[in-house]
Amino acid sequence: MKLRCMRRKIIFVLPVLAVLGVLLLFRRHDEPTYKDRPLSAGLADLDDGKGDRAITWSAQSTLQLNAKQLEAAEATRRIGTPAVPNLLRLIRREDSNWREKLKFASYRIWSLFGKQPAQAQWRESERRTAASQLRRRAALGFVALGPKAVSAEPELSALLVKGSVSKDAALALAG
Repeated sequence: MKLRCMRRKIIFVLPVLAVLGVLLLFRRHDEPTYKDRPLSAGLADLDDGKGDRAITWSAQSTLQLNAKQLEAAEATRRIGTPAVPNLLRLIRREDSNWREKLKFASYRIWSLFGKQPAQAQWRESERRTAASQLRRRAALGFVALGPKAVSAEPELSALLVKGSVSKDAALALAG
């Protein structure tokens, strides 16, 4: 009896999985490309992984771009205004609620044992979430686009008051 029930489940589940696999395989990518490289690949090349440490507030910037970053910035400029909707979608990304709760819970557990994680380490871990990395890359994409991203200024300005997104929106507007 159990074997029949299990067979029925398998017979039902396998075709559903096959259809989902085909749909994922042939889904349409709306992401603009340049020389057969999607925008997201160029944005990943733009990001050196240093996050905020790469931003300097002095009159003379010490930020030096390597050849890979320069090429990625040029590719983003070549894509031009079709990149703006994708960049806006990325810069609006926020961490899920459960991640925030998990971070808070881990901080509370450390404090129960009388240990506080170093503030620098805590901020570093906050900076490296998936959503913050995508926001950072989108901001760098806006910086690379320069004047071609002027159509996004009203939406970026509105994001300045939106918590976790505001820092990246400010970077995008400053670029």
